[in-house]
Amino acid sequence: MIDLQVPLTSGKTADIFSLRQNRLLKLYTPGLPQEFVQHEITMTRYVGELGLDVPDMEADLFEQDGRFGCIQEHIQGPLLLEAWLSDPVAVQPIAKQLADTHQQIQQPLSTPHPDMPTQREWIYHTLLEAEQLDPDHKEALLAKLEQLPDGKTLCHGDFHPANILLTPDNKPIVIDWFSVTIGNPLADIAQTSFLLEQAPLPDPLDTLLTADIRQEMAKIYLDNMVIDPKARQELEQWQELIAIVSQYTM
Repeated sequence: MIDLQVPLTSGKTADIFSLRQNRLLKLYTPGLPQEFVQHEITMTRYVGELGLDVPDMEADLFEQDGRFGCIQEHIQGPLLLEAWLSDPVAVQPIAKQLADTHQQIQQPLSTPHPDMPTQREWIYHTLLEAEQLDPDHKEALLAKLEQLPDGKTLCHGDFHPANILLTPDNKPIVIDWFSVTIGNPLADIAQTSFLLEQAPLPDPLDTLLTADIRQEMAKIYLDNMVIDPKARQELEQWQELIAIVSQYTM
């Protein structure tokens, strides 16, 4: 039994606690199934084995008082989001580091982990379960998804400045790998551009990061991503689809 005091930070789905020996406990909210937590452990360890810079994650599932969690390395450093907030108008260096890091993790996967879903499956089920969508609109979106090409690339699924930690020597460490899939890198890029520009922000972030600043961040991020000019139209198609899908995942 770990004596849990005040968490270092809390999010929508988990509290983060500091442990001894440079470790952190990510303890999920009550009611979140252990399969959810185990999937994050499995995926984080898998991408680490691929050679990506991620926190060292213990294999065993943590459980206390009916809550499940994972124990991982405590990376000493700020989030990329915090670096951005220290000077919100200095968008260029943050956008470039974001793009550089995204391109580093978008690796081709010849044999993905057997528990890793495909991107198409994830988008398909998100649309299928979106009860608020008009049936005709849903059918049109599913048809559009079928027309877009698959991919064999590692896609984070939730890549944004709050999921990147910076070490003291400014090396980026990517966290929160629960949503990782194998799929089309353009779809992952489309999602990041959407999150940068349109994802809801809590107060006071929504005051500090104005719409103009966020639009500039998204633009410079996309400018720094190496995208074949011939793929720009496909990227726009993914952006249109992802903008709708993301409404049902946030």
